[in-house]
Amino acid sequence: MKINEIERERIVLPAATSELCPNLADDALGILGYNVLKETGNSAGLTKLQQVLAEHEIEVLCAKSVDIYKAEQWERKQRELFDEHLRSGKEHWLKAESSRYWSSWATTASWEEVKINEYKEAIPLHVLNKAVQIKKALPDAEIIIEHLTETPDPFLVVKHEGKKVYVDVWEEPRFEATL
Repeated sequence: MKINEIERERIVLPAATSELCPNLADDALGILGYNVLKETGNSAGLTKLQQVLAEHEIEVLCAKSVDIYKAEQWERKQRELFDEHLRSGKEHWLKAESSRYWSSWATTASWEEVKINEYKEAIPLHVLNKAVQIKKALPDAEIIIEHLTETPDPFLVVKHEGKKVYVDVWEEPRFEATL
């Protein structure tokens, strides 16, 4: 899978409850004793993060698509590292202890998360703009850059109230504003 094949999703805000049924929240509380709608005004069960993303019209990356991409990139990097090690003249290790040898290399590449303020590489402006919009609206959100060790193509990730959302991905060393 290529980076531009990662599917994107738009979170849509439902019509406001007050527009559909102006007294529903009051009636639900008075008649049923149900107060969640009255307290939150959120009839669709969207999280605060989803509401912010929808309000700012920020598309997110499809989690299943991201998982496939990440797995493929990890496997590609593992093959590269394994081939590089073989070329370095260590073939005898494979003959002697193939399963133990491979398992020690199977954890060489890994996905790691770095807080955005600790990330040392350039971030495309369109991605940075999304991070700023989200952080302004949700100051307690955690903004993360997730990347495969020694490999470009990082993800902008937002964590909030136990939820993790992949917001964007970009190619390095060159940026592409439109994927």
